[in-house]
Amino acid sequence: MDQTALALPKPFGRSTTTTKQTNTKQGSNTMSTQINQQMVDLDPTASAFLNAYIEAKIKIKEWQEKADIARQQVEAAMGECEIALVNGREAVRWTTVESHRIDTAKIRELLPADLVSKLETTTISRRFTIVEE
Repeated sequence: MDQTALALPKPFGRSTTTTKQTNTKQGSNTMSTQINQQMVDLDPTASAFLNAYIEAKIKIKEWQEKADIARQQVEAAMGECEIALVNGREAVRWTTVESHRIDTAKIRELLPADLVSKLETTTISRRFTIVEE
């Protein structure tokens, strides 16, 4: 991969910043909560990177579909075997894994709310979402 294609200019994409306020509606009731969103108008360089990102995500999806088909074919050829060989050399392992998870819905059902709230942790992150036209 060409590393120079990923070099970002400085400053990056902060030509215009505005704030948008929207009311959120649920059914016929209007919620009083205001959502403030800061917006930036991307400069041409940042816009080009956004387009490159969208194109790359499309290619990833296409290649993921090909990979899924290839994997299904290999799994079918392996049957119930856990190890597959290619020319006498171990090439693939398909092992059974047991995992244990906590059923949070069941915990909320069985435990008092104050205990559940003491066990809960809240994390905050940002979700990167492409807006479809």
